[in-house]
Amino acid sequence: MLMTFLLYRIDIEQVAGLLANLSWRLYFGPGLLLVVASCFVSTLKWKMLLNNLGIEKTYRNLLRYFYIGAFFNMFLPSTIGGDAVRIISLGREEKKYLRSAVSVVGGRLLGYFALLTIGTVSFVYNYDLFVDTPLFYLLVLMAMANAAMAIFFLFPGVAVPVVNGVCALARLIRFPAIAENVRKIHSGFTELRAGQRRVWGALLLSFVFQLISITAHVFVLISLSLDINVVYFFAIIPIAVTLVALPLSLNGVGLREWVHVYLFGAVGLEGPEAVALSLGVFFLVVLNSCIGGIVYMWKGHELPSEPGANQEEGEITRAES
Repeated sequence: MLMTFLLYRIDIEQVAGLLANLSWRLYFGPGLLLVVASCFVSTLKWKMLLNNLGIEKTYRNLLRYFYIGAFFNMFLPSTIGGDAVRIISLGREEKKYLRSAVSVVGGRLLGYFALLTIGTVSFVYNYDLFVDTPLFYLLVLMAMANAAMAIFFLFPGVAVPVVNGVCALARLIRFPAIAENVRKIHSGFTELRAGQRRVWGALLLSFVFQLISITAHVFVLISLSLDINVVYFFAIIPIAVTLVALPLSLNGVGLREWVHVYLFGAVGLEGPEAVALSLGVFFLVVLNSCIGGIVYMWKGHELPSEPGANQEEGEITRAES
């Protein structure tokens, strides 16, 4: 629906012309390689976080789960679908659903923290470029969100009153199961932070992943021969990725294009050019996700099929004391 309405308002022929004339050498060379490389980096980060939670898996198996999740992302809302596939697949195999979920969600949060940090630094450093644009207040909001995440990341004790408040409210309205699950989730994230070296290593990999992703956008821009200052990408892409992550469409289709038209239009990119840029990046993601489809057809039968009992040994109580 979003995509149909957008294409109705945008010159489709101009978009098609831009895509037809892009530099295929740059597009399928550095562009696609960077997208593939980002998956390998993200899988390594996931492995480090799982090790913190006492789950030892081979990099090869985790890469398989990651790509299968990427494949299902094409048919499910935003990135939530792929994350759910990874959580369920690993949870069934290890019988540790909570730890599996904490590792995936924790990795996602580290990724957003790295992304918003890159965006905030770029915004502050290039303040003069954005102060007179319609994006100014969005960028300020991004910087505030980044500051809040930094406080929770650097000072985890700040989250304790929030958790206590949520649990008290849940008990007050007679939902004790919610309070118990919130406690378990908080304990899981506390355990995740226990191995500080791995957490900082995972955060470093998050920065590497996000920089690779932004660079892939830049290569798509160059392959389309579009003229815009690449400095804008380091502030705009974090906002775009955050908005597209909202589960409003399948794999962000339509929403992604609207977001690109608005954000990049604010810094001088025309509507058809912004749509071509968005579709160019999306096609790379789809090509990369197709690897997951091949992996699923080849190795999908090896995924655990019986949920079994959720054996969260010790209920992750290390942080309860």
